[in-house]
Amino acid sequence: MKPRFISRRQVLALSAGAVVLPSFGASFPDRPIRMMVAFPAGGGPDLLARSLAESLRATKGWNVVVVNRPGAGGNLGTAEVAQAPADGYTVLFGHVGALAVNPSLFKQLNFDPLKDFAPVGMIATSPLVVVTGPGKPYASLRDLLAEARKRPGQVTVGYSGSGTISHLSMTQIVALAGVNVLMVPYKGASQGLVDVMGGNIDGYISSMASLLGHVRTGKARALAITTANRSPDLPEVATVAEQGFAGFDAVTWFGMTLPAATPAPLVAEWNAALQAALKSPELVERFRVDGSVPVATSAEAFGRFLKAETDRWGKVVRDANIQA
Repeated sequence: MKPRFISRRQVLALSAGAVVLPSFGASFPDRPIRMMVAFPAGGGPDLLARSLAESLRATKGWNVVVVNRPGAGGNLGTAEVAQAPADGYTVLFGHVGALAVNPSLFKQLNFDPLKDFAPVGMIATSPLVVVTGPGKPYASLRDLLAEARKRPGQVTVGYSGSGTISHLSMTQIVALAGVNVLMVPYKGASQGLVDVMGGNIDGYISSMASLLGHVRTGKARALAITTANRSPDLPEVATVAEQGFAGFDAVTWFGMTLPAATPAPLVAEWNAALQAALKSPELVERFRVDGSVPVATSAEAFGRFLKAETDRWGKVVRDANIQA
């Protein structure tokens, strides 16, 4: 058999084709990376994302630029990453709402969190806290639910935003307790905090970050924390699980994803960079101040967690007939 020779034209064609393949490894990144945050600038998630971007610069030398795309409950920014080129240069600072709740909450989405993203890893979790006002007689979540059992539909618990993780967590607690509580929605945390501290509602559920200062000053009394274990910031406050709901664990969480077609080696490189950044003492302290805890996982573990959270909160949304 005669040897087969490749023409110069074929070599040039192959070379031209090669340049469109994803380029990563020692040369990655060779330009700024966009970290998409589906929240307004200046809020809690935005500050966490900017802290992570700074840590990636410090630990890897990567130029990570935070881009804010708020709107539609996080769907706008999340969809933009799903549709971005799978080259590692657009990454999502994802949130439980858009990635695990919204698929059930919204009738139509132009992305599928389980199909349109490559999970990279967890970033952080933040507990929720149930509080009451200083003038109320409740010392625990158990007391609040006992009162709701005595007076069906008359005990009031506030939350911020329909379909938020605070709303769904309290909905699940009430369903597990088998009591009738009047849920009071607020557009934002500020008015809900005013009402619970002033005694206008019996309870309020929100993030640790928004409530911790008020609890420490005595303006609000913590009744329960939603995580599986007690928080070092409020060690005296019993968990929901300790108050009769074994296994209950609900958190606000953030995780990183890339477009689904991103090559596996690039996903692995991103995961390694993320894990290194999350170990930075400066980042750990910044997260702690905001009531969040860095959580480093493998890409595979985050993928399994995302599927479990989607199933869990989807059931809560459907059972309670919650709509966006």
